Amino acid sequence: MYTYVSNDVVDRLDKLGLLDTGKIKIVTSQAYGRDGWNVRFRWIPPSDICCRCKKAVWVQDKDDTVDTLLFTYHSVGIDWDETNYLKPQQQSDLWICGGLLKDMDMWDTPSLTGLSRPIAAWRKFKATARVKCIEGPEKGSIYGTVAWWYDWTRSSGRIEGGATSSFGPIAGL
Repeated sequence: MYTYVSNDVVDRLDKLGLLDTGKIKIVTSQAYGRDGWNVRFRWIPPSDICCRCKKAVWVQDKDDTVDTLLFTYHSVGIDWDETNYLKPQQQSDLWICGGLLKDMDMWDTPSLTGLSRPIAAWRKFKATARVKCIEGPEKGSIYGTVAWWYDWTRSSGRIEGGATSSFGPIAGL
């Protein structure tokens, strides 16, 4: 009875009760400046992951809407993929089995920039970040997700946001 999701039914879910996919910790989820949000998440892999996955990274999708005096900007889709850790302003650690990193962080700080800052009326940003195996027998599998969001309104100066982590059976096999 106590082995189901390592006795952590609040933060984890495994319908079949077969696999440990690690744990995601929400390190930071808070307002950033006057019009942004700052998040940092940490994946703590299970002790037996090395036999299933050799490398893992964070991937993220977004749904972003900014309403300005001139236009409404709406962007939906991949925010970053499994190559993001290679980019100069990386937002994901690369986890390597047996490497120096025991855990794997991702971070993001979306806020208004450039022309949008002085003319924006409101912004609604939603994202789903996932831990993805990119090398090994379970390549393509997802080990956990964090859904996070923030809303900003100029008229009230309001910034609200949050994050929720979840786990489920391994996807992609």
